[in-house]
Amino acid sequence: MAVASAYDRPMAGSRSRFIVLAVAVLAVALGLRLFGLTTHSLWFDEGYSIGLAGQETFSAFITELRDGGPGQITQPLYFFTLFFWQKIAGDSDMSLRLLSALTGFGAVVALFFTARRAFGDKHALWVSAFAATSSFAVYYSQEVRPYAQMLLLTALLLWAYTETTLTPRLKARHLIALMLATVLMMLGSVISVFVLAAFALSDLLIWRRVGRWFITWLPAGAAGAVVMVAYWLVWPPTSTVLGPPNPVFNLAYVPFGLLVGQTFGPPLDTLRGADAPQVVFALWPRLALLAVVALGILWRLRHLAIGSDRLEIGLTQQRMAQTFALMLVLSYVAGAALMFGMDFNWLPRRAAYMLPLIALLLPLAMQAKGWRLVGTASVVGLIALNVFSLWIYFNDPAHRRDEYRETAAYIAETASPENVAIVAWGQWEIFEHYGGTDIIDGDKVVRSDDFVGDMQALAGDRGVIRLIVNREWNFDKNFARKNQTTMVETMAQAYELVDLKEFVAMKIYTFRRKSRT
Repeated sequence: MAVASAYDRPMAGSRSRFIVLAVAVLAVALGLRLFGLTTHSLWFDEGYSIGLAGQETFSAFITELRDGGPGQITQPLYFFTLFFWQKIAGDSDMSLRLLSALTGFGAVVALFFTARRAFGDKHALWVSAFAATSSFAVYYSQEVRPYAQMLLLTALLLWAYTETTLTPRLKARHLIALMLATVLMMLGSVISVFVLAAFALSDLLIWRRVGRWFITWLPAGAAGAVVMVAYWLVWPPTSTVLGPPNPVFNLAYVPFGLLVGQTFGPPLDTLRGADAPQVVFALWPRLALLAVVALGILWRLRHLAIGSDRLEIGLTQQRMAQTFALMLVLSYVAGAALMFGMDFNWLPRRAAYMLPLIALLLPLAMQAKGWRLVGTASVVGLIALNVFSLWIYFNDPAHRRDEYRETAAYIAETASPENVAIVAWGQWEIFEHYGGTDIIDGDKVVRSDDFVGDMQALAGDRGVIRLIVNREWNFDKNFARKNQTTMVETMAQAYELVDLKEFVAMKIYTFRRKSRT
C-alpha cells in the first residue's frame, strides 16, 4: 500500500475552519455566476437555444432539433434539458440563463469532492478557488448554451472515475456511476467519444491494471457505444462546424481561453481584420504576465512527466495526478486532430472538457520541493488574472454581447405606420423573445436571387424599410455569395439610405423608397 503524505491529511486546525472556507469558496462560485446574469442581452448563438426551447410541443421540439445545425444536433442533452426547464421555470432571460448558472456551480461542487477524494482538503480548496473564479467557467455559466453543462458532465465523470480508481474493491455503484457519466457525456456532445477514449487510454497507460481496466471501462464503453449507434440511427447525419481560417492560431487560443477566459484578450470581432496582429500586440503586458504565470506552473508540474519524487504526495496521488495530466494532454491532441482532420472549428468553448482537468492539476504546482514560492505565486497569479478577466467581462463595454434587447426597444420606440423592420441577418427568435413581434424575419432573402424585389415584397406598401444586420462581417460574407455589390449599393436600385443606427454588433439601416419619375 502506498505511503500517505502530509498533503492528503485533513487541514491543520479545527474542522469548522475547513468547512467555513469551503462554504465561502462555493458561495463565491455561486455569487459570480448569478451576478449580472441579465446584464447582457441574449446574443446570436443563444437564439438557436431559445428557438428550440420555445417550441410549444415536444414533437415540434424534436422536429426543430433534427432540422437544426451541427451546433444543436450534436449536443442534444442540453436542449432536451432546456426544453423541459423552460416549461417549468419560464422563458425570461433570468430563467433561461439560470439553468447554465446552476450547472456551472454544480461543476465546481463536483470538482471540490473529486479533488478532496483524490488529494485531500487543501487541494480541494485550491481547486474550488480556481474553478469558482475561472473567467471561462463564469462566462459560459451565464449563457443559454451547452458549455456549462459540459463542465458539469466532465466533472461528474472525473468524480466517478476517481471513486472507481481509488476504492480497494470495485462496487456496483461506482461502475454504474461511471457508466451513467459516460452516457451523459456522449449525449452532451458527440465529440466526447474522442475525449472518453483519451481518458480510458490514460487510465490504462498510467495504472497498468488490465483486468480492472476492462471491468471499469468495458461497461462504460459499451453503454456509450449503444448510445452513439442509437443516436446516429435516429438523427440525420450532419457536417462538422466549419473549420477555423487559421487552425494554428486555435492551437494557442484554446488553452489561452481556458486559462483566463476570452475577455482577458481583445474582443473577438477586432481579430477578424488584417490588423489582428497589431491588436494582439497592443495587449503585450498582460499577455506577457500570463506567459510568466503559465510557464511557472508548467515548470513546477514538470515532475509529473518525469515521475520525480520531488512532489510531496503519496504514490497513489502521484499516479492520479499523472493520469489527469495525460488525460489533459491526450484530450488536447484529440481536439487538435479533429480540427485538422475533420475541419472542425475547435474553440475554447468546444474544449470545455479540459478545464476540470486543469483545475485538478493546478494546486500540485505548489507541492514540489524547493522554490515553493514560485508555485504558490503562479497559482495565485492565475486566479488573480481570472478575476481581472471577470472584471473586464462585467465592466468593459467592448466585450458586451450583441445588443438584441436594445435594438428591439429602439425599433419599438421609433415604429410608425410608414416603416417596417426586417431582419436581414440575425436571430429573429430573439427579437420575438423581446416582444418584437412586428419585426419581419427576412434572413432567407440574403440567399435569394432578387434581394431588392424580395425586400419590397416584405415591405408591401410601406415606403421605409429598416434592415437589421447582426454581425455585419458575417452578413457581408454571405451577401457576397449572391451579389456582386454591397447591400447598400444593391438597395440603391430602388431605395436611398437615409439613416444608420448602431448598437453592439447590430446595425439598423433605414432606406426610403425613391420617388418614381
